This record gives sequence, C-alpha cells and structure tokens, in this order.
Amino acid sequence: MAIKIDLSIEEIKEAIECGRRRQAHDSRHIADQKVCDKSPLDININGAKAEKVVAKLTGYAWNAFSSRFWETPKHDRAADVGPLEVRTNNKLFRVNMLLFQKDGQQMRPHVLVIPISDSVYEIAGWRFGFECMQQSFWQASWKRPCYAAPDVDLYGLRSLENWCISSGHGAWKLTILKAKSR
Repeated sequence: MAIKIDLSIEEIKEAIECGRRRQAHDSRHIADQKVCDKSPLDININGAKAEKVVAKLTGYAWNAFSSRFWETPKHDRAADVGPLEVRTNNKLFRVNMLLFQKDGQQMRPHVLVIPISDSVYEIAGWRFGFECMQQSFWQASWKRPCYAAPDVDLYGLRSLENWCISSGHGAWKLTILKAKSR
C-alpha cells in the first residue's frame, strides 16, 4: 500500500537548505557521479525532501546533515531516517525503481519515495538492501551501474512498520497498520 504525504512550506525550506548544504560539502569533497542527468543540487534537494517525508510519516529522527558525513566510513554512517535508508528516483523511468549500489547498506530497509509535485510525495514501498541485489535487477549499462528493483517488487508499508516495531524502533507517528489498503 503506497501512501501520500504532503510537506509544508517550512518542511520544504528545511529540505532545500539541507540539500544545498549537502551539495556544497559534496562538491568540495566527493563529486559522486549519479545515475541520472539531473543537476547534483536537484538530486540532493529531492533526496532531502524524500527523507523529510519519511521522517514525517514515522516520527523518527531525520539525520539531515552532518559535516562529518564524508569522514565517516560508509558502513558506519547513520541511516537517513531512524533505521531507514531513503531513496527517490524523480520519476526518471517508465517504472518507479528502488536504486541500490553494490556498496550500500545491505541489512537496512530501503524506502522508495516518489515525488508527485513539489510538496506531495508517495512512499511506494521498501526492501532490505541485500534483497535488491538480484541479478535480474542489475543495470550494467547505466551511467552509474546499480541494482534497480521495480516498485511492483517492493513490500508494502505495513510490513515495514511491523519490522520497525519488532526491531525495537517503535510505532510510527502516523501509523498505517489500521489503515485500509488502496
């Protein structure tokens, strides 16, 4: 079950500032080649907005920006929101896909968030990183090769909330366990 979340003007401004700070830091240290041709600033801002959406749904802490991010080894970094990694693909493809790099956090849940407009986002589903690493999902010909799990192969959000509760992270702020599926 996908769920739509609206961001307020204040939440959008906070995400834009976070994206700008990330880009300023990224451009000085690691100018990472992304999968798409969008500007790195747009990618950082959209990523920050998607993370803000998941934080709003769950009530978990958003690890928005840390100046020590790049100095921290990749596998020791905090997750984007609480225990969750958040990904968005900006509706670049015919099918929405959860992108996963070979060196990503394999044991963490990865959540796919799709922008509907500047302020409305849809949380499409999730998978653990290691579950994204299927040969059928591998995209070797892309600008930056990665795994791409189609949204039809993602789990629903009820199972993610159940995982969060059972793993000790607590119930979500906007619980969906009792909500009707669409």
